[in-house]
Amino acid sequence: MGLERNTSAEQTAYLIGLATKFQRLVFLSTTATHGADDAFEKNPELCVAPAVMSRMKIFSDEMAKYGESYSFNCNNDGVPVAFEDDSDESFEDETFDIRKEDDPEELVGTLHPQESLPHPLSGETKDWLLQIFKANRGFELGTFNASILATVMKKQSSKWEDISMGFVSDAIVLVHRFITSALVSICDDRNVRDALAGKLSDELTRRYQNAITCAGFLLKVERSNTPMTMNHYFNDNLQRR
Repeated sequence: MGLERNTSAEQTAYLIGLATKFQRLVFLSTTATHGADDAFEKNPELCVAPAVMSRMKIFSDEMAKYGESYSFNCNNDGVPVAFEDDSDESFEDETFDIRKEDDPEELVGTLHPQESLPHPLSGETKDWLLQIFKANRGFELGTFNASILATVMKKQSSKWEDISMGFVSDAIVLVHRFITSALVSICDDRNVRDALAGKLSDELTRRYQNAITCAGFLLKVERSNTPMTMNHYFNDNLQRR
């Protein structure tokens, strides 16, 4: 049955011991020091650092390959091919899933749902850009309306929100699995473990939601205003046009 925990002092000492063990697992996992505790070998879900890093790499690759709405890549002859028809069945098959992890039951409804997004459309972009230019043309003299850049950027980055929210949601799942596995590792008493999980539930949900809100704020800032850059290559290339 273990040591008695009848008095407040004994209960406090017991909980402090659990907290100390939990904090140690957090430190070892975030520094990827897995050899310092056998728990990591017994439960791979405690290895949260490499899992998050792997998911970050997938996020980076998907943003680079599929994040844009229209691809500016050319064929071997240097001449872009015509844009593919969205209704083409072959195009509909070219999709990718934004989520890689399944949601725990207690987080269903909290995280971003699974979605399949299309690959970028590849082809001639001149007609599309010309259409945007005409739709945003004002009375500027010798230049163009700066809002054109914002319009193009918003269209090109239309998939950023779903891809980013998919990544944040998967990162939350990985962290949540770590917390659940860590509680199992440090506490053999299921009643105590369930009580601790219940106490942590509301605060964890609030922090998860806050992470999603912060990601949404960053996306809004990046996509809703006129783009700005200090990269001199942009102005150099603009002068050549």
